[in-house]
Order: sequence, then structure tokens, then C-alpha cells
Amino acid sequence: QPHQISTLDTLIIETNKKIANKLRLNRFIIPEKETEPDIKDKYGKNWNSDNFGPIVIPKDKIFVMGDNRENAWDPRYIGLINKGDVIGKVLL
Repeated sequence: QPHQISTLDTLIIETNKKIANKLRLNRFIIPEKETEPDIKDKYGKNWNSDNFGPIVIPKDKIFVMGDNRENAWDPRYIGLINKGDVIGKVLL
């Protein structure tokens, strides 16, 4: 949900999940040519921005995703954020 802050241990991002469910697929297999080098370099996995994870988020880190995820330079590319690096809090 937009504008909500959640605490979680494991994150997975999957696009077209509804399509996958209709086709009775449990998981998409991503050909290597469709992986993103920045993500592969950071996490060592053949993921892309639409099919990412699962990843365990340690208690001292956060994962923040922007509302325009196709154009966001977020932890999928730069890695998890240290909680100590957060200097403010969004209030809605």
C-alpha cells in the first residue's frame, strides 16, 4: 500500500503475479539476457528490477522503494540502506 511503512524480514518483488497465478505458474524463470548487471553485481543473483528476491533484510538495514519504481535508483541497484544513515522521517 502506498504511504505505509512496514517492517519485514524478507522481500520479494514479482511483476505480473496475477498473470502467473492465472497461468498456474509458481515462479518466473528469467533468462540471463534479461538480468540487470547493477543488480547482479550488488547481490550476485540473476535478478532484474521486476523479479527481485527473496532477500533477507537485516535489522540494521532498510529497503526503501520510490513511487516510480521503473525510474527509481533504489536498494535494488545500490544495496540496502543503513538505518544509521536515515536522518529524517516522513509524516503523512
